[in-house]
Amino acid sequence: GFIWDFGDANYFVGHRKWLLYSKLSEFGYGATNTSEAILTADGVNYDSINTPSYVAYPWNGFVPVDLIFPKWSFSIPEGNEVDYSNTTITMKDSKGVIIKTEKLKEYKNYLDHTLVWTAKGLFTDYEIQYGQNNLEENGYLDKKIKVEISRVIVNGETKNFVYYVEPIKIKTLPNNG
Repeated sequence: GFIWDFGDANYFVGHRKWLLYSKLSEFGYGATNTSEAILTADGVNYDSINTPSYVAYPWNGFVPVDLIFPKWSFSIPEGNEVDYSNTTITMKDSKGVIIKTEKLKEYKNYLDHTLVWTAKGLFTDYEIQYGQNNLEENGYLDKKIKVEISRVIVNGETKNFVYYVEPIKIKTLPNNG
């Protein structure tokens, strides 16, 4: 739920940005029967040796289908100068068919530099509004989705990024005692 960030008011995926913040090295979690909380601010590490070149959600590789939400995000770590104004997002299904996307308004100066979009070709307007997912029912299970992020300006240099998201089903084993 902390990474879901559905609804129009969460266009900048604020909870997700904190959980995936490139400089976050530790966090705390607590829960009761009626609430839960995550502590992130105390776990910040400014060691640039461990900083990734980018952070994507959903990430490159196998992703449990239940963790894929209509809003996708791509971040360049804080400390870089980043310009997404001419950036394009291209998504293609396993057959090479383009999946429609809609780039959302950028929310600057808040943790990592994050580009957020809705995968409109994967989700209905209702699913986007309420953060729901019917990818399994729509035949996307075990099929790679290609994501291309092009024309990102990072520290004055134009960069392109390509990665693949493959929705998978996590099967639980029966409890034998």
